[in-house]
Amino acid sequence: MEAKLHVTYAFTEGWPKLCERLEISDCDTLVFEKIGNVIFHLRVFRNGIEVELGIQEEAEESDFC
Repeated sequence: MEAKLHVTYAFTEGWPKLCERLEISDCDTLVFEKIGNVIFHLRVFRNGIEVELGIQEEAEESDFC
């Protein structure tokens, strides 16, 4: 089995729209959990308390580089 270390993902499209929709501010803490090849679970913490997002966003593979 081969392990990949230091894999970097970058959001190339849709990020401003998502931040606006979720009202993400500079003080929020975002936690991304990688679930699949290009599937992430996003958790947002505001003032140390997890924010209930109540949405599920899907991105195209081309949104990542």
